[in-house]
Amino acid sequence: QEIPVLVYFCLKNDHNQSMASMVGITVDGWQNTFYQSVEFVQPFRASHKIFTSGKKKYFQMVIHGNTSANFTLFDPKLETPECHDVELVLLNRHDQLLFVNHHQSVSLLWQLNSNIPVLPGLDLSFTCSYSCTLDTNPRPHEFDYSCSIHNFQTQYILSYTISSIEEDKSCTTGETAILEIKIEQLLDLELTDNTKLAYSVEANGIIWAIGGKSSGVFTMRDGRHTIILDVVPLQAGYQHFPLVTIYKYLDHLKDPLAEGDADKVDSDSDSSPLQPAPKTQRTISQLSATSVSSAQFISHLEDFNHGQVYNASRNKQIHVFPCQTTGDIDVSLVQ
Repeated sequence: QEIPVLVYFCLKNDHNQSMASMVGITVDGWQNTFYQSVEFVQPFRASHKIFTSGKKKYFQMVIHGNTSANFTLFDPKLETPECHDVELVLLNRHDQLLFVNHHQSVSLLWQLNSNIPVLPGLDLSFTCSYSCTLDTNPRPHEFDYSCSIHNFQTQYILSYTISSIEEDKSCTTGETAILEIKIEQLLDLELTDNTKLAYSVEANGIIWAIGGKSSGVFTMRDGRHTIILDVVPLQAGYQHFPLVTIYKYLDHLKDPLAEGDADKVDSDSDSSPLQPAPKTQRTISQLSATSVSSAQFISHLEDFNHGQVYNASRNKQIHVFPCQTTGDIDVSLVQ
């Protein structure tokens, strides 16, 4: 006769997803104890991510199920025990039913509201209760998850537009247009003025031709800076903007392989889009540049942390019209 036995074991949430163990079962009236190897599975695994919309920050928590059993989650809470200047507002409906299993995940989203201009690093603690239909214990179980987020506050807002050289005229294939790049520094963060940054413009060569320098160094003054480049659309239709990226420019670094001022290196760099070298092991062999001056320039670039630059024009499109033709055909006869 088979007797189903359901065994629960309290695993720490930072433990691996499963753990093998041995269970002993003793039946009253029998003199023997039966041993059976079992595998305990963590019911959930959690992950988090920070999203940005201008100055606003959002914290997303996704809970994935590890088993086919159905679990119901309720009373989710996210707190910052060490910081009382941040309010975490849950954007999900409070009466929303949260079900988790191997094929279904739960996504929770909070908005971070702060009453101070500069946020410190945040230690976040997430807790929720859960139950399972297979559990004979009427009391719910507790699930918790902890994480830390640092250097995520928006420091710069990057935006750019493309327009025809002629006023009130649409962009047309084969005709020069203006790419206007604007960088705005959030002054309430008390960032250092006259900060040197670098920019890079990348475009699909089949769709856009970039005129002028597609990479270079600039200095933020009065919290704003504008860069103007010529671009030529090569294909008609709704086309994505070229991708503009800004980097930190580490002016204090000295390249042992080349001497010279950083601004001079910038003026000598070619017009091909440049990428930052890794933060460690910055060697010439790892650089994609073809000249020493470009390699020196790249070695001064460093990525911003995730969320520190908000690209307001990323994935935007512009309608490019085909060039107008007269319809006349020129025919030449060769004798």
